[in-house]
Amino acid sequence: MPWVHTAISNVKRRQLGVYCKIKPECFNQFCYKFNRRYFGKKRFDRLLIVAVIYVQDFKSRIYNRNSCDNYLIEFINFQIKADMKTKLLIFFICILQFSAYSQTNNTSGILVYFIDGIHTESIMEKGQILKRAKITHTHLKSALSLISVSEDSIIPAFPQFNRADTLRISSDGRKVSQADLSKLYKIHLAKGQNSKKIIEYLNSLPEVLYAEPDGIALPCITPNDTHYHSHQWNMNNPLNSGQDIHAKAAWNIYTGNPNNIIAIIDGGIFTNHEDLNDKIIGGDIGTGSDNWISHGTHVAGIAAAESNNGQGVSGVDWNARIHPQRIDLGGDAETYQAIVDAVNYSPNVFVLNNSYGLMFDANTPGRYSTTVRQAVAYAYKNNRIFVAAMGNHQITHPNIVNYPAGYPNTIAVGSTNTDDKIANSSVHGNYIDVCAPGVEIYSTITGNDYGYMNGTSMAAPHVSGLVSLLKGYRENLANDDVLNIIRLSADDKGTLGFDSIYGHGRINAERALNYLIPPYLLVQATTTGGTIANTSETYKQ
Repeated sequence: MPWVHTAISNVKRRQLGVYCKIKPECFNQFCYKFNRRYFGKKRFDRLLIVAVIYVQDFKSRIYNRNSCDNYLIEFINFQIKADMKTKLLIFFICILQFSAYSQTNNTSGILVYFIDGIHTESIMEKGQILKRAKITHTHLKSALSLISVSEDSIIPAFPQFNRADTLRISSDGRKVSQADLSKLYKIHLAKGQNSKKIIEYLNSLPEVLYAEPDGIALPCITPNDTHYHSHQWNMNNPLNSGQDIHAKAAWNIYTGNPNNIIAIIDGGIFTNHEDLNDKIIGGDIGTGSDNWISHGTHVAGIAAAESNNGQGVSGVDWNARIHPQRIDLGGDAETYQAIVDAVNYSPNVFVLNNSYGLMFDANTPGRYSTTVRQAVAYAYKNNRIFVAAMGNHQITHPNIVNYPAGYPNTIAVGSTNTDDKIANSSVHGNYIDVCAPGVEIYSTITGNDYGYMNGTSMAAPHVSGLVSLLKGYRENLANDDVLNIIRLSADDKGTLGFDSIYGHGRINAERALNYLIPPYLLVQATTTGGTIANTSETYKQ
């Protein structure tokens, strides 16, 4: 992904709005909020902006620039120099409209990021220190009272968040700032309150950066080494030769590195399983509901079950360890925390597997979350790979984007069957990257047992395992390197070249590893200077 260094000097509001592909009237809203917060004025004309804008092939079907109703807020670090040459490290907000999938949601909670007017204070109650919201602006208190929202109904989403501990050093030595989550709050609504109208109202307030429905995440599953030859067609397909991920041939090249860690963002793992018990490292090892824990256990086994041990099944990466993080206990704030905790656990956690979808309710996919989007961006900026399932609602909700797979900087994975065809339920969309086996997949389940499951949930960990193999074989690979290798090495399916059903094709583990072996050559060039930013970065080719 190329990085474009852009300097914009003495730019009028409308000019900058056009540059960022934002309607002028939308950009004016941003300017007002931005200057009110940081400079106490409504003019934006005399500022010198120095920005590094990450340019990517955004997943075009997600965005719709014909309305100003919804925005994707992309946080990008940049420096502002005012007339006094005071440098402030803040967030540049590139507001891009995304396609709205209008649905009535049943959530009773809202997540709100307040720019100003509210803070978290500590109180002592019954011998315990509690965190609560305190509204400090009279205007905000009056505005919230109009929708029957009081301090008692506002709860800090991250009560233990430490604003001083937001700076991380990525694996390539860059400083990466985590978003200030002390400003994110949950608002609990009373029964009968219209969450959609309240969210629209909150987003109109100058003190609010964004408001969105809180919601649930659900597994992308359709329920349904002694078993390797007889059950694991996905690794080695005896009936349809070559219609698998070519794992057997890949293992002749490399079987993995025990220093590598695969994060399983899911609903818990049955840690006493004979094919997993020696693999678990750190994380949340608690067990969730029966549906979630079987799902997480199955996913973990596909990616990295103990292999070549004379029992059970084989994982794609024989030697990688597994770091579980649970998302079954709460909403988007908990999902954010699980992703960030996995990234922060160790630099050896290079890949995060996400076999779930953000839902409006148990039957309605397509919910976009800015809060979770920030966690995905944080993982990417820390040089991690974020693998996500495309979802299984193509029949019931065709072409509806499944998040987090629909976010930029992810590897979105569809599902293929035993005939190497796309599974009927696997969601289509231009944001798909590759596909992998996801039908009748045999892996570890609860009770020290094994069983079959179907879905893009099962396809995603094949890719996560392959990511781990590639990173173990060549430790200096960046996340963009791995993504491009997996795309280029896939077996093309469907129409010639990329398509919205198979993406770049079904993954081929053998060919992916071969791309790291002569005569193939991977070049990582360095670009320096170029603009006011005075930074040096590595361009991943």
